[in-house]
Amino acid sequence: MTFVLGALLVSFGASTAFSATPVFTNVNPSLPGFFGGSGTWGDYDNDGRLDFLLTGYTDSGMVARLYHNEGSGAFTWNTNAGLQGVYNGAVAWGDYDNDGRLDILLTGESPGLISRLYHNNGDGTFTDSNAGLPGLSYSAVALGDYDNDGRLDILLTGDGQSLLYHNNGDGTFADSNAGLLGVSGGAVAWGDYDNDGWLDILLTGITAAKDRISRLYHNNGDGTFADINAGLPGVYDSSVAWGDYDNDGKLDFFLSGHTITGGSGPISKIYHNNGDGTFTDSHAVLLGAVLGSSAWGDYDNDGKLDILLTGVFFTQLYHNNGNATFTDISAGFPGLYPGFVAWADYDNDGRLDILLTGGDSRLYHNDTGSFNSVPSAPTGLSATVQREGVTLRWSLASDGQTPTAGLTYNLRVGSTPGGFQIVSPQANPTNGFRLLPQMGNRQQRLSATLSHLPVGIYYWSVQAIDSGYAGSPFAAEASIAIARSAKEDLLAELIARRVTVTDRDDGWTLDEAIKHLTQSLAVEFWTDESHLERKHGEKVFHEERETVRNICDLIQNRESNLHGDPILQGFVDRLIRVDRLLASIAIQEAIAAGVSEKKIEQAQEFLAKADAAFGNDRCANGIEEYRDAWKRAARAKVSPPIRLANGRVQLEIVGEAGEQFTIQASSNLKDWVTIGTRTATAEGLVTFEDGEADRQPTRFYRAVSQ
Repeated sequence: MTFVLGALLVSFGASTAFSATPVFTNVNPSLPGFFGGSGTWGDYDNDGRLDFLLTGYTDSGMVARLYHNEGSGAFTWNTNAGLQGVYNGAVAWGDYDNDGRLDILLTGESPGLISRLYHNNGDGTFTDSNAGLPGLSYSAVALGDYDNDGRLDILLTGDGQSLLYHNNGDGTFADSNAGLLGVSGGAVAWGDYDNDGWLDILLTGITAAKDRISRLYHNNGDGTFADINAGLPGVYDSSVAWGDYDNDGKLDFFLSGHTITGGSGPISKIYHNNGDGTFTDSHAVLLGAVLGSSAWGDYDNDGKLDILLTGVFFTQLYHNNGNATFTDISAGFPGLYPGFVAWADYDNDGRLDILLTGGDSRLYHNDTGSFNSVPSAPTGLSATVQREGVTLRWSLASDGQTPTAGLTYNLRVGSTPGGFQIVSPQANPTNGFRLLPQMGNRQQRLSATLSHLPVGIYYWSVQAIDSGYAGSPFAAEASIAIARSAKEDLLAELIARRVTVTDRDDGWTLDEAIKHLTQSLAVEFWTDESHLERKHGEKVFHEERETVRNICDLIQNRESNLHGDPILQGFVDRLIRVDRLLASIAIQEAIAAGVSEKKIEQAQEFLAKADAAFGNDRCANGIEEYRDAWKRAARAKVSPPIRLANGRVQLEIVGEAGEQFTIQASSNLKDWVTIGTRTATAEGLVTFEDGEADRQPTRFYRAVSQ
C-alpha cells in the first residue's frame, strides 16, 4: 500500500511571541487509525530518509506496520517486514548488535503477551532474535547503554514489572536484577540528569498495590540504581520525556499522567534541573494529560525545545518562549484517543514534521518559514587510557540555531577505520545523517568512558546533535591503542583465578606466571599505553614468554587439575594479541617515519612467522618472532635536546649496537631535512650535535633507522 502526500491545510495566524509563523499540512488522509498503539521513526534501510513503524488495533485487527519513506512524497507499507501485530504495547528502534542497522523492540498483546526483539536483516525483513524477554502489556520500553560497554540494554515495564536486561554482546540478554519498582500503565526514559556519564532512569506508573509512582533512579555506575527521592507526584497512564528546555546544559523533563493526589487529577508538568540532584516544578501552564504521549522538538528552529503533547481527545503544541513559559499555539490538531505523537524531519528540509496516531492517524508537514542548519563538527578529540577504561574527550561544537549548551553529542567507536562495532552512533558515519530523531548517545557530555576494551586499535569520532535532531558531520577520526591496560586486566583476572586453585604444584606454577606478568608491566619498560622503551622493550617480551610458558605447562600437563583449561588458554591468547599489537604498531609507525624498506620487510617477515606459529600451536605462540618484529621496526629513542654553551644542540639517540641512523630536523613537523648520519656504539648510543640550531627559531628532531 502506498499513500501520496495530499493537501489538507491546518494553519494558524502569526503571533509576536513566535519567531516564525508555523503552518502544518496534513499530508496523508489514507493512514488507518491505530487504537491502543505506539509508533516510532527510524531509517531502517539506511537510505537517508526516516521511515516509521506503527502498532495498534485497526479494522484489520492487531498490526505492526512498517512504512517505507520513498523520498518522493510517498510512503509504502512494507508487507514483508515480518512483524507480529500488537496493541496496548510499545515499540523502539535500536542497533542492539552494532551492525549499523536499526533493530526493533516490540511489546504488547497479540493476543497473548509478547516482548520481541527483531533483528534487521538488511533486506527489508526482520527476524525474531528469540531474546527470551517476558511478554508484557500496558508497557513501556527504552533502549540505552547503562553500563557503558557500547551495547544497548533493554528497559521494560508493564503488568506490574520493571525489568532491565543487560546486553551480553552475543545476541542474548540477562536480567540485571536492578531492583526497580514494578509498574503498569507507565512510562520510562533514559537520561543522564547529572552529567556523570551514566544513564539514569525516569519511571512512572501504577504498582500492584495500586500506588501511583514517579521515580528517578540514579545510575551508580556499578550496575545498581538508587531512588533519589525526587519528590515527584505519582502518575499512571503517563508520559515522560527528557529535554534541556532552557539550554543550560542540564537535562530537564516533562511528566504527565493521572494522579489523585490532592484531587488534582490529570497533570502535565515540566521540571527544571537545578544541577544539584534536585528538580523544581517550572509551573508551566499546560493542559493535564492522560493516556497520551509527549515529545520535545524545536518546530520553529529558534533553538529552543517546544513540547508536543496528547491526552484524551486533545493534541497541543506549546511554544517555548525562552523564559520558562510555554504558549499553546492553537495549532488545530485533532484530539485522538489514546494519542501518540513523534517528531521527525521526514523530507530532510530542515523542519520537524509530526506523526500523530490514535483513533485516526495524521502526518503533518511543517511549512514554517525558518529552516534548521546542521551543527559544526566537534573538535579537540583526545583520549586517556587507564586500566579502568579509556576516556574519550572532545570540545564544544556550535550551531546556527541551538545554543552551544543545548547541543547533545553522538559517539562512534569501531575496530576498523570508520567502523562502529564497539559503539553504534545510529547515524551515517560518512555524512552524519541521524537514523533516529533523538538526542545523541552521549547526551550533553563532552566525554565518554568505555570500560575494559580488549587489546586492539580502535577508531572513533563524535558528532553534535541540535534541537531539531540534525546531526553534524563526524569529527576527523582519531584512534587509540589498548595494550598495557589490557594486560593489567589480564593480571587481575589471573590473580583472581589463582585464589580458586588449591593444588600446591598448580598454585606454584600460577604464582610464577603472575610474577613474570607483573614484571612485564614495570613502568620503566613502557613509554605509554602502546609503546615500549627502546632500551628495555625486549624484557617485556621475555617476561611474557615466561608467563605463557608457565600457563601452557598447566594447560598441557595431564597431571594438572588445570589441564586443557579454556580460561587459561584464553589468557594466553590475549597476551599474545598484546605482543602482536606492539609489533604491528611499531611497523606502521616505522613505515610512516620513512625507515628503510629492508628493515620494514624484515619486521614484516618476523610478524608473519609469529602469526603462523600462533596459528599452528597457540602455546608455541611465536613471542620471540613478535619481539624480533618489534625490535626491527621500533623507532629509536631521541632524548630531549640540550642547548650547549656554544649554541649547538646536542641529541642522544638510543638504538642497537651498530645501528645506522639518519638524523632529520623540521620546523613544522611536516617537512623534514636530513642533517647527518651516525652509527650507534657497542652500547647502542649515538651522540649528535646540530650546528645550525642557533639559526632556527624552532627545530624538531627525529632519528630514522637505516
